[in-house]
Amino acid sequence: MTFTRKVTALVRPDEKIHHLTMSDDGEYLAWSEGKNKVVLAAIAEDASLETVKVITHNQPVSAVHFHRSQLIIADEIDGFSIHDSTGELLQHQAVDAGVQACYSWGIRIVVLDGMGSILVGQYQRPLESLTLRFHLEDCSMVHVAKDRLYIVQHNGQIIAVNESESLWTRPQRGEIGERITSIGTTREGSFFLTREGHALVAGDEEAIEFELWNGSELIHRSDLRMRMLTSGEHPLGAILGFDNGEVYELHENGEMERVLTTNHPVSSLLHHQGQTLAASWFYIHGKQDGILWKVEHQGMPLHLALRKRDSTLFFAGEDQNDYTDAEPIGRLSLGSELFEVDQTELCLWFESTPEATHASAEVLYANDQSEVYAHLTQDERDAMVQEDEPGTGVAQLLAAMEENTVVSSSESSSQSADQLFNELTDDSNDNGVDDLILGSMAAPVQEVYRPQALAGDDQRHVADGEGTAIVLLDGRGTSDPHNQIVSWTWLDERGQELATSPQLKLKLPVGTHRFELRVVDKEGAWTTDQLTVNIIQGSTS
Repeated sequence: MTFTRKVTALVRPDEKIHHLTMSDDGEYLAWSEGKNKVVLAAIAEDASLETVKVITHNQPVSAVHFHRSQLIIADEIDGFSIHDSTGELLQHQAVDAGVQACYSWGIRIVVLDGMGSILVGQYQRPLESLTLRFHLEDCSMVHVAKDRLYIVQHNGQIIAVNESESLWTRPQRGEIGERITSIGTTREGSFFLTREGHALVAGDEEAIEFELWNGSELIHRSDLRMRMLTSGEHPLGAILGFDNGEVYELHENGEMERVLTTNHPVSSLLHHQGQTLAASWFYIHGKQDGILWKVEHQGMPLHLALRKRDSTLFFAGEDQNDYTDAEPIGRLSLGSELFEVDQTELCLWFESTPEATHASAEVLYANDQSEVYAHLTQDERDAMVQEDEPGTGVAQLLAAMEENTVVSSSESSSQSADQLFNELTDDSNDNGVDDLILGSMAAPVQEVYRPQALAGDDQRHVADGEGTAIVLLDGRGTSDPHNQIVSWTWLDERGQELATSPQLKLKLPVGTHRFELRVVDKEGAWTTDQLTVNIIQGSTS
């Protein structure tokens, strides 16, 4: 059994979500769908969403970010646009090299452009180049820390600056060179980094080191056997997420304490009111009062947005498969109760479909049919209007039955009853009745079609650095004219059962893998289909 929390599928987007951000006041949420579409939504007190505006950006979106009360939408070609809380365009700022990332630094906007330059500006003011001011080379990372910026250059040099002067430069290590892989700051403002370099250990193996600085003073340095991927503030200092799936608390004195193990690389982190959350693979892992819990997502939940005032977490991500549907935005409350479920039940929240709304009897039979129309398609509404015309529906019905409209209903009923009695008691009609019965028995039985399993096309994927790839097996293309499928089963090439759902996510090593999908309907009829998945190293071209 696994501890989890109640999750709501808040938005089911038309296209895959690549960015998710919340305004500082917790009033608005924005996300991008596909390449150019950005949705701005207001967050109600009950944490539901109301779409304010759907914005179509001119170029493929590279960043979506709230700066104070304004929404910034950036791209890697033209620059970025600034919108107000209603979604209306306030300003377009051209950036010749496009935008890789943007940050808020007090009232200023910091931009890392496509050529590795650092630009800073304000609303309705031109951008200025910090790269030119401080004679920087190409930059790869920027970290905002209260009154200063930490800037990492491609040559491995790190510099801390404010708007007017350089405050500190980290001494470089190693004669052969080094690469800074991640940076961050603690709650009290100490700066930390991980770096990789040669010549610190025997042979060609790369050494990974962690450093913690307080101003220009080195507080702690140690070797690591893992790469830091993400970090966030913690009351004791910071939380750090690594590529081996481990999460550590970093104290201000440099001590580290492991708090979570997720078994997969950690992509996003946050800490809130005693709870540590880590997004890893298709799960959000949490720890509260020593109890571990997790929530499964249909995609990889790279994007976490927390409304602190009511501990509501919004999350999104995609499964990195271009041939699957978009994954929903999920919502959960970090203040809700934990409960136990079977591991297989974690996916129920995103596999369920919204319940259809049904009209009550009072609505259906009321004189005012306007509410009924809300539940109908346009064709059904047109049909209702046509039927409302006096005599139209009755005339059509009688014409179809080829009845005589002159005979009254009472006379017709009396004649029909007498005629039926006479036919039943008339021996001369026995042969006709027998013929009718025999004809019915000889009539062909309606054919029953079995479900047709469809496991999908064969797949080919490139392995990651660990020699594995994440694969989605999708049997939702299976057809069943009677809509009576009662079981789905995925089997591996040894016949071992892997899952009992239409979809299955797997992490596979390099090699060829064969799978079988078996579907069964309630009559016991079943069919199977197979597919092959090839995981290769190198390019698929």
